[in-house]
This record gives sequence, structure tokens and C-alpha cells, in this order.
Amino acid sequence: YNCCDLNRFKNIKNKIEINPDKTIKLGMVARLEQHKDHVTLIKSIAEMNKNGLKVVLSIIGDGSKRKELEKISKDLGLETMVNFLGARRDIHKIISKLDIFVFSAKEDEGFGIALAEAMVAGIPILASNVGSCLEILGNGMYGNFFKKGDPKDLALKVLEMTNDSKSIYEKSLKARKYAINNFSIEKMANSYFDYLML
Repeated sequence: YNCCDLNRFKNIKNKIEINPDKTIKLGMVARLEQHKDHVTLIKSIAEMNKNGLKVVLSIIGDGSKRKELEKISKDLGLETMVNFLGARRDIHKIISKLDIFVFSAKEDEGFGIALAEAMVAGIPILASNVGSCLEILGNGMYGNFFKKGDPKDLALKVLEMTNDSKSIYEKSLKARKYAINNFSIEKMANSYFDYLML
């Protein structure tokens, strides 16, 4: 597995409280490129509005699809709910303020380091049900899933998560422990040494 800098994620939330009566802070960290699926994520915000959820989405990252995604957001009337933050160096600070980390990806997604970082940060995770996400999140032990490419299901799963804070918090603690044990720099280095028989 790839690794992330665990030291940047020392401060985690002591309690997960996703309140459906307040604005829910969603976020995704990823390059704005074809193999990601920001379109489904943006469209899901409109679905959440229909379900009566108040949400704000932070999209962290940059790439060739940014203008296209900004246009989709504008066409759906979501300019005040979808914020494009661009490439950032303070990702650990942004992630720590989220209520739910959403990772919307396509079938060819590889190991998402941002997904591992969200796990280490102890943030509840909702990801596409594609191979790499299923593997990293232990087929549901460490996060929740929505049907890939389905904005209605994504919106529904966010709604379900807001009504299950205790279970979501327990899952986040398990995810953090698993990530610390498996995604550290030392663990990755030792795995390479073992593989190369050094």
C-alpha cells in the first residue's frame, strides 16, 4: 500500500455529530481529472436539497476538468453550496473540519491516498463501491458505500449517515486504527524492502 504522513493528522474529532438540522460539511480531495467522478458528487448535492438536507461541498484539488465541473455546478444552481478550493497544502486542516469525506471515483481508481488520510483523521467516509475503495475500506468495516455513478444513491447514503452517528463514529475509530497500522511511511518502506528482499 501507499502511505500518508500520520503526523499531520494527530488531532481527530472526539465525537462524530452529524446533525441533519444543521449544514453538513462534505468534502473530496482529488485531482480534477477523468478517472475521478466529481460529476456524480456535484449532482448529488441537488438531490440532497430535494431531500431537505442542508449541505456545503468543498472540492479540494485542481486539474483539467475544473472549468467543466464549475459549469455543471453553476448550471445546477449550486454555486453557494459547492466550493472549488483548488490545490492546497493544508489538506489535513480542511479534512479535520468535515462531517463526511466523500470519495467519488470510477472503476479504474487506484489507491487513493486522500482516502487513507481521511481514515487517519477519523472522519466518516462515503465512497464509490469500486474495487480499490472496497479494498481500502474493508468492504464496509471502515466506511460506507454508494453505487458508483449514482447521485441519488449518494444523496440517500448521506441522509442515512446523518441518522446513524453512533455507528458512523465507531466505524471511523476502526478506520483510524487500521490506517495507522497499515498506511504509515514505515509500513510502506518495510513492505518494499520485503518485496525486494533487501
